[in-house]
Amino acid sequence: MQSIRLESKYEQFAPLLNIPDFDLLIIMAIGSRDSLHDEIARSYRKNRDTHYELFKNSIYYQDRRLASLSVQNYRAIQQFIGIYLLEQTFDSNQTTMKMIKKGYRFVYNFVKNQLKVDFYKLRDQYIDYVKKNVLEKNIHSAHLFGIALYLCRELNKTIIFDEFDITLMKDSIGQVFLDMVAEPEEMEAAEAFLEQYRKIGIMKKDFSLPLKDLIVSMNKQHNEEQSEEGLHHEMESHDFYKGLSKVALILQYCNINPLDLQNIISIDQQKMREIVSLCLSSIEIFELKEEPHSLLGTYLLIYALATDYNLTKHDLIVTSQEEVQQELFNLKREYERKIQLIEKEEEQKQANITRLTESNNRLIEQVQELEKQLLKKEKLVEEKNEKIIDLENQLDTLRKKLVSMEESKEQELSEAEMAAVINGKKCVIVGGLKSWQDQLREWLPSARFIQPEELGIDLEFIQSADLVFFNESVNNHAMYQKIKSKLEGTDIPISYSGGNTNMRISLKKMYEGLVERGKL
Repeated sequence: MQSIRLESKYEQFAPLLNIPDFDLLIIMAIGSRDSLHDEIARSYRKNRDTHYELFKNSIYYQDRRLASLSVQNYRAIQQFIGIYLLEQTFDSNQTTMKMIKKGYRFVYNFVKNQLKVDFYKLRDQYIDYVKKNVLEKNIHSAHLFGIALYLCRELNKTIIFDEFDITLMKDSIGQVFLDMVAEPEEMEAAEAFLEQYRKIGIMKKDFSLPLKDLIVSMNKQHNEEQSEEGLHHEMESHDFYKGLSKVALILQYCNINPLDLQNIISIDQQKMREIVSLCLSSIEIFELKEEPHSLLGTYLLIYALATDYNLTKHDLIVTSQEEVQQELFNLKREYERKIQLIEKEEEQKQANITRLTESNNRLIEQVQELEKQLLKKEKLVEEKNEKIIDLENQLDTLRKKLVSMEESKEQELSEAEMAAVINGKKCVIVGGLKSWQDQLREWLPSARFIQPEELGIDLEFIQSADLVFFNESVNNHAMYQKIKSKLEGTDIPISYSGGNTNMRISLKKMYEGLVERGKL
């Protein structure tokens, strides 16, 4: 049985959709149309200060729904909010209609040429239109319906609908106003999962670490657990490391340094519990076959990237050039107000001076007072000049120090020079990733290298070494104790890598170790 089609004007139809904010729906539809971004920017610049002030004083300033959008769409929407609100103050829609005609030409022509607008028919015809026009980008159905509703209101069109249309449009438009924050649901399971990392302090309420330090600690624990179980796998074989590596690969492809990203992002116990909860929920909801440690490694790097992205977006847009200009504009306005008050006070003073000119004695006293003030000003100027000279002298001293520092920096040895010196000595290098050892072996072919798992190796030769270089990041306690015991009673120095894998830094540490211990 075919449903009954009803007819209505916008004023009776719109309340049926329960739209939270119709103005915001239109603003987002226009601002998120990338073909309109340049047009919006041009209109915005024509009256930048007024447009920005209207946006900042609106209910949309720092709206979390807008902050979840991409940088380009958010900036365009922010700019169009000011344009839209300014039009409303003049009861006009000229610019809005101009944007619709350009960015939503198909919707505009459809509504304009229909005596009675059928939204279901509009959607189907627009889908066909997109299929036939490869240059036309598909748009969110909520934006399609929002623009059509706006045009029905402005062009006084009759709307044809049934119950299915209402449901379809409500569901579609509701997606625009969704809160993007996902709420973790597996907090108890997450806490149980994190118990395995208790010894690195992750269960403490005040726990907080840079993400890089947390990942290093977790990888170290995984490696130790594998060793205890008799497994002789590299750290790269653990699922957690694999999850990190999957995301790190695409980050590096996009010229984003994963280690630098980890350094600038910190994570506390609550945030860690929430991320683990999202991992466990994802595995259950989407029936993923991925191991939880692997998904956790993936989510941690994505969280770091998203956090850095949101901070950057905040700096570029929320604390934007317009924000600074607005503050300067407000300061200028305040100073102008104060200047006006000062000018009025000066006028009053001048009137008083004019009346007091009848008294010659009083005038003389005023002149004398002004002369005293002039002397004070001259003295103040003299003090300022002396201070300027002093600052110039300090600046000259700093410049000389800078030149000295630059000259000192130029005297540093190159990697090749340091390697040549180290190769002339008997050096033993213990531990570190195989890739790190392979790189270092290219520089130091005469050095002796020991893997962390070579606990059974005869270390008699180490007593004739000039230097032992120990990589504490990828090593084990047993190897360290064995090395230390073998060198007891000798003057053979041990230098440490400090967890750094940079070749220049590693060579420099070895070179400095030889110098400090009198081996050069």
